[in-house]
Order: sequence, then structure tokens, then C-alpha cells
Amino acid sequence: MSHNTVKSYTTAFKLLLDFLYEEMGMNPDRIECDDINSEVIIEYLEWMEKTRNISISTRNQRLAAIKSFYKYVSKKSPSMIYTCSSIIGLDAKKGSNRMIAYLDMDQITILIEYLKEYRSMKELLLFSVLYETGARVSELISIHVSDLRLD
Repeated sequence: MSHNTVKSYTTAFKLLLDFLYEEMGMNPDRIECDDINSEVIIEYLEWMEKTRNISISTRNQRLAAIKSFYKYVSKKSPSMIYTCSSIIGLDAKKGSNRMIAYLDMDQITILIEYLKEYRSMKELLLFSVLYETGARVSELISIHVSDLRLD
């Protein structure tokens, strides 16, 4: 997993332990597998929304981390299959789809002309590749010479 995924999963479980301690009075070193079920996870998600004012996207990321863990547990401990299945079956919360902002053709033309005028060929090349491919900046910077087909 990527560094950011590990960091996100760590945060999800740290907050879960905080919730169990602060809201449910469970000492983290005394928590048993049977203490956590789908109802507890739902309460945890609601707690984060209310007390930490997190977005639906962040809430769903935390739920994904927990579900991933319980998929692992279900494979390693068949006796936990019912609890794991009920947690894995929790649905992500639906949010509103926000409009993605983009440049229109006039704005793109202005940007290209600006880059040409100031002879910013490197920036013009980068912008052109991003525009023509629809790639993200992170995808562009991870390209290696061996990834290119110039034939």
C-alpha cells in the first residue's frame, strides 16, 4: 500500500480507539473483537461527522479502512464471520456530486498564447501533455522514459 493509504488507515483506527474510549468508556487495551460490531461502527461514523465535522468523503474513507481490516479478519478468524460480514456490508454514505471546474477553450487558448509569448516551452509542453491526455499532474510526474512509445 502507498504511504498515504497506510497513514489514512492508521488515522481511521486511532480515531476508532479514541471513540471507543471517549464515548463508550472502553479502555483500548481491554477491547475484545466481540466489542466492535456494525452498530458500534455506525455510531463511530456518526460521531466523527458530528464532533470532528468531517466530510462525507472522509467518512467513507474511514469506513473503507475498517471494512478492509474486517475482510482480513474474516479470512483469518472464521468464528468472526457474522460480525465481519455485518461490518463489511455497511454502505458508504451518499453525498452530493460537486461540479468539476475546468478551463473552457477561450481560457486554454489564452494560456497557450501566454506560454508561447514568454517562450515557456517546458511549461507549454507540460500543459499540452496534460490537456491532450487528460492526465493528472501526479500521473504525469510518475511517467518514465520506458513508458513512452515514440513509434
